[in-house]
Amino acid sequence: KGGCKNAERARLPYRTLPFNCCAMSLQAFQDPVCTSSGTCFDLLNIVPYVSKHKKNPVTGEPLSVKDLTKLKFHKNDKDEFHCPVMYKNFTPHTKIVAVRTSGNVYCWEAVEELNIKAKNFTDLLTGEAFKRSDLIVIQDPSELSGRDIGKFKYIKEGTRFETAPVAAGVSASATETSGDLGRIMEQIGGTAVGAEKRPRERGELKTRDVVSKPKPVVEVLAPNAKKAKVNAAPDVKYHQVGLSSGTVGASFTSTAMTPVTLQTVRIKSAEELQQERWARVKKLGKKGYVRLTTTLGDINLELHCDVVPMTCENFIGLCQKKYYDNTIFHRVIKNFMAQGGDPTGTGRGGKSLWNNKFADEFHPKMTHSGPGILSMANSGPGSNGSQFFITFKSCRHLDNIHSVFGG
Repeated sequence: KGGCKNAERARLPYRTLPFNCCAMSLQAFQDPVCTSSGTCFDLLNIVPYVSKHKKNPVTGEPLSVKDLTKLKFHKNDKDEFHCPVMYKNFTPHTKIVAVRTSGNVYCWEAVEELNIKAKNFTDLLTGEAFKRSDLIVIQDPSELSGRDIGKFKYIKEGTRFETAPVAAGVSASATETSGDLGRIMEQIGGTAVGAEKRPRERGELKTRDVVSKPKPVVEVLAPNAKKAKVNAAPDVKYHQVGLSSGTVGASFTSTAMTPVTLQTVRIKSAEELQQERWARVKKLGKKGYVRLTTTLGDINLELHCDVVPMTCENFIGLCQKKYYDNTIFHRVIKNFMAQGGDPTGTGRGGKSLWNNKFADEFHPKMTHSGPGILSMANSGPGSNGSQFFITFKSCRHLDNIHSVFGG
């Protein structure tokens, strides 16, 4: 027992409602709204209840429909909730706040740095003015008592009510959350509405759970087309590595491979060739220079090719391809930065020089110190494409999150 006086709490190490769940259905919300205290509900669940009972089902305090704030959460390319300004994914350890006037949801760091400290009380996305009292804390990792499921008034009283069914398009993460809540509710003597055990938890596997792997697009559009030769061997003289291909050892230990007795030299991959080229660029110790011509004048940029050659090659290559021609700075935030590089002008488009996302490139010397810093915009680790931003002031909180490559 370890000296724990409360055996019931010892059996329940986790009873906190996740930030993306409705406090009534205990399921992932679809149309989130919240109270002034930060309790989140699904619109289809709370409105009928409040219209009838005129109170908050969680606290029992008086509540009306006009007291609810419609929330606008933002998601990244992986369908995960994140801050639309700092692109940080929301986790159970993130302090999350919402602006009452606009409903936009941000991480606390963004609001603290760009609104409170800068004394700029305008919404970071819409520019709508608000007051300090309009900030609603959705989740505070240092104070989770308000999200303790065991303290919800309707849970203590055993109240049951009908809630809206979960939509068919709920993501896998939401389903897993519901399963966790279902187990919690079983332990505290209740059952989460709509939280059923998944087939895998019961040791079952139904036919509809098995999804066939889709065919490549090329095979679907042109099934009779000849397949291109993949991984054609380059010039052996220049692209051999001082290591074997490993086929002899692999065939010796595997019964699925045809036995191989002749040792061959491994050919360098495209990634290894790129790394060698970037290493040579670093040794040159030279900078790159680009001039951006805008409707408000020219912007002269110095690129740190000797420090972050991969990121610089992407930017210079796109400039040479005239990828940035006729694009706009689609996102300009006062006292923060101007972001551009998206041909669609929406902030969700743009591809890298290699047509896929590439890894971050950090260096201790490359920091967001002072105005005029050129850095890559991304939607999370390793998601760099074509978008970039130029700072208006120091943004050290972005260090090791966004790759600085010029200024």
